Amino acid sequence: MCLHMSQLKKTYAKGLALLLFGASTAYGQQGDYLSNGYLNAYVDPSGMLFNSPENEGFSNFPQTGNKRTLYNAHPWFAGQTQGNPWQLAGDTYKQQGRDFDFGPISNSRNSTYNSRYNRVWVVDQATINSHILNFRLPSYIMPEAIAQWPAHGDTSNGEAFLLAPFVDVNNNDIYEPEEGDYPQIRGTQALLFICNEVSTNHGQS
Repeated sequence: MCLHMSQLKKTYAKGLALLLFGASTAYGQQGDYLSNGYLNAYVDPSGMLFNSPENEGFSNFPQTGNKRTLYNAHPWFAGQTQGNPWQLAGDTYKQQGRDFDFGPISNSRNSTYNSRYNRVWVVDQATINSHILNFRLPSYIMPEAIAQWPAHGDTSNGEAFLLAPFVDVNNNDIYEPEEGDYPQIRGTQALLFICNEVSTNHGQS
């Protein structure tokens, strides 16, 4: 599941886009900041939005200002299967546990899994455009976020084969950035994280 907030029209976020996938706080957060010249917004791998490790909240316009417009947010997801009650996953402040954990559903959460998914990926359209134009050049150094874009999971560990969206230039369903494939985003900049609500104790809901 994903949440898109693309090309927001508000003054402080004009031209901005977020691509978010649900996640949790564990194993030492490896979050990052959405920072496009208008604002500075922290996102951690748990899916917790805007509340940084320094407990600072969301910076408003201008980006370098010290006023905060939002303190905290988190995507909530609910669904129902036939004959069963509604199910909810919705973290708040994690005072009583958590509903989301970083990474896709898997058979095992080992050190390889943790190092791969306990992070967010930051990519912008200018970097993607440069990749499209230059990926064949011998001197081209591929940006880490494009090279490590988590398009595919480890199916031997029970992870889904297709994870993060990408543009498949040769339509073979395999992410090959060295062949010109690239992350699919909306707007001028995106942060991506992957999560599941199976690996936790559902302490929030």
